[in-house]
Amino acid sequence: MPKETQLLTRSSIRTMRLAPMKAIQQLQLEVLQKFNATQLQPSDCKDLSVVVRDATGKIVSETTIKRFFGFAAQTFNFSVYTLNALSEYAGFQNWEFFLEHYRQQQSPQKEFHPKWKEVKSKTGKISFYTAEAIKNNCGMEFARTTVRTDVIPFRHFLESDAAVSVILGPGGSGKSISLVQAVESFWLNESCLCPNDICLFVHLHQLNTLVNRGFSMEDWLDNQLNLGGGENILDYFEANATEKDGRFVLLVDGIDEKVIAADKLRIIYAKLMDLVFSRARTPWLKVILAARPEAWNALYTPLGIHGSATWPPPQEERVEQPESVQVFALPPLSPPEVGEVLRNHGLPDETVATLSDAFIRLLEFPPFLQLTCSLMDTPAFPLIHEESLIHRVIGHYIRGKVMNSPDYGLKMAILRRIMDDTQNLKMKIPPGQVRLFSGDMRVQEAYRKLLTDHVLEEDNHEGQRSIPVKRVHFHNEYVARFFIATFCLSSHNGELTPELFQDLLSGGTYCPDQTGVLQWVLLYAIDQGAYDAIGRLFCQVVPLSRKALLFEFLLVQPSTDERYTRLLQQLLEDAAFKAYFLRNFLCYEAQGNRKGFLYKPLMRILTRDDDRAAVACAYFLTALHQLDGATIDTQVALLRSMAPPLNREGSALQPSELCLFIYQCLMGKTPDPLTRSKIDQFEEYMVLSDHTILSLKDELNVYLLITCALLLGEYKHLERVTEYIFAEIPSLKMRSHDPFRLLALVVKARFYLYEEDDEAYTRCLSHVENVLRSESPVDGARIVSMCLYQVKTVRLLMNGQYDKMLESVHHIQSLAKPARFNLMDHWCYQMESTAYLALRKQKLSMLAEQEADKIRQRFPFHILPPLEFQGQSEDVSVKRAINH
Repeated sequence: MPKETQLLTRSSIRTMRLAPMKAIQQLQLEVLQKFNATQLQPSDCKDLSVVVRDATGKIVSETTIKRFFGFAAQTFNFSVYTLNALSEYAGFQNWEFFLEHYRQQQSPQKEFHPKWKEVKSKTGKISFYTAEAIKNNCGMEFARTTVRTDVIPFRHFLESDAAVSVILGPGGSGKSISLVQAVESFWLNESCLCPNDICLFVHLHQLNTLVNRGFSMEDWLDNQLNLGGGENILDYFEANATEKDGRFVLLVDGIDEKVIAADKLRIIYAKLMDLVFSRARTPWLKVILAARPEAWNALYTPLGIHGSATWPPPQEERVEQPESVQVFALPPLSPPEVGEVLRNHGLPDETVATLSDAFIRLLEFPPFLQLTCSLMDTPAFPLIHEESLIHRVIGHYIRGKVMNSPDYGLKMAILRRIMDDTQNLKMKIPPGQVRLFSGDMRVQEAYRKLLTDHVLEEDNHEGQRSIPVKRVHFHNEYVARFFIATFCLSSHNGELTPELFQDLLSGGTYCPDQTGVLQWVLLYAIDQGAYDAIGRLFCQVVPLSRKALLFEFLLVQPSTDERYTRLLQQLLEDAAFKAYFLRNFLCYEAQGNRKGFLYKPLMRILTRDDDRAAVACAYFLTALHQLDGATIDTQVALLRSMAPPLNREGSALQPSELCLFIYQCLMGKTPDPLTRSKIDQFEEYMVLSDHTILSLKDELNVYLLITCALLLGEYKHLERVTEYIFAEIPSLKMRSHDPFRLLALVVKARFYLYEEDDEAYTRCLSHVENVLRSESPVDGARIVSMCLYQVKTVRLLMNGQYDKMLESVHHIQSLAKPARFNLMDHWCYQMESTAYLALRKQKLSMLAEQEADKIRQRFPFHILPPLEFQGQSEDVSVKRAINH
């Protein structure tokens, strides 16, 4: 498409956004008056078309005239060409002038001079194309950005006595987008907040003539907004200030040495300040600048009186006046704003709610958010897997800012020196680096760019940034690991040799987090197609926990190469590793988004039906906790298609069998009596594959048996199941941090609570609490903590301690919501309602009950899976808890 056509299309879109139907109707009346007719007939449209052509030299067809007056169906908006031609025929310069005339008629008390309208039209066009250029280069579709006009105090500045407002923010922080949003909100839209103002929005490079031709700022304005007759635009404003009741607002974006050379930047800044000084007593002149902090710090000196050679000016030259310059630091994106942008790019609300705080904090840096949104729009990333996406985003960003930059060699030398001389990433810089940074000016410039691009950060809170600095570190740990992996690869000539892997695994690199560095090496290997090298690396990796994390990282990479799929299948051929990884997949800590991302690629590479069935059962259990009816249906259909009939008498108890039994209960159907018999006598039908450690199948059987016990109301099954497991696997008692053991102890504590055995109850829960509080990490700590506090909540309910019970419920909700544990969330709202009702807070109780009903209504099955027993036991304490 030719450039002229593109501009016409953009202008047409903007014009129609500003063209209300009443303005079109008014233009119809003006055209009729010019045509000397009070009413138009369809037969007159041909004559009107000829008259318009003769008067303006522009052709408006008979059909267009009919559409304009409503005699034919209007299938699209009127073009700028048509509106301009008819406006010119009616006696106006163009459509914009007619629209301005129409607005003045709507507000007759504001009668502006023709020159004012002319200037407003010219500045509007310049501002529009400046805004369009920023929109087209903002890194994402502008309509999907978050509106931040309320974050910057534009209105406060416009109403104040200050002449200059400076918006400070690092590169990529969103200054330009915020300015565009402000310009459209305050000055360009039809419903703008300041329709009487004139706004001129320009980019710094548009002011080059101030340097190249020696113009002053007033000369430049006169040249751009030519009034004719040699009249000065600002003199005209000053002479007619009271009649216009408006301001002249000049916005300049891009005050930065990266846009223009430092010496030219100082000249332009000085001429801008000359403009402010020369009109210091005119409150209608407002200047808004967007600058990077380092550029502004180099330019700014407090404003005195124009003509003063020194600061502060002599006492006799000083004038008492308010602060002339307002400086505002643009705050970083807030988590709600990041969430809004992600939702604007099609990410569902429930997915946004599950994103980790660390991931959201990383996306508060706008360039990372832009890259994330661009990757989300590609078929390779239909879902957000945080770890994989972070690596792709940071790798893309670093390659653009460092690897592909002209001064790549200098930047890498600086980063290598920092790595070599720093024992950890936040130690003070040794003297060798001070000498490096205080030498060659090119090195200093490369170092400043690393700071500006957020590759490095300085911790120098005692004054302005300087060289040498006190402390320096990388922008985040991912960037640090990226360069560690890069330098290790470069030391081995980019070859994935066993020596490289040994170097990475031996702890001889700069960072103690070897897993994070290995992830970058794996990404490099995937991009190179070096799948054999990945296999060799996995042969050297120990322990299994690290190998499982690396395998999970490989599993979620968006690759369609068949060789890559075969590599993943080969890595799972190790029986010990496969057992560990599949059991880790069941870990309740992974029941948020993480398990959902792993499920599909894992099912794709598994070849054995029993492994696929076990993974499907684990995902069924996840969907049950999340009350995801669609996933439950899908997994049940998959289990039925994969396995032959399982209910043969005498056969061992299978997880698939228990899943189908639970599904029948949820559907409100009569469950299979043979499966019910196996559940009641599970000791005879459970066959453990190993008496030293639980397999995935054994662990699934235990979890599903507990769920069946809750559905059937057989609370004594809790004691039987836990006693059976501890008896069959004696070593389980010795593994203090095993999440399955901790969950088993919580289940035992629940049984002792119903039996009113306070001593055994306290002993079990105290042990679990002590383990969770220990410094050693516990896998699956989220679900263990939730179950622990659930039991404590029931105890507080039975004792009538409602205030403490509410605190416990709120703590459970803080753990359940990020993982989308809707079943636990529903239970919490029910407990809230019960507590508020006992405290005679009926309104709060009703609100909690309504929230519980909302969750219940989204679950499509007849029965909601219970998290407590519903009165089947004869135990008095259980009945008392249920009655509450």
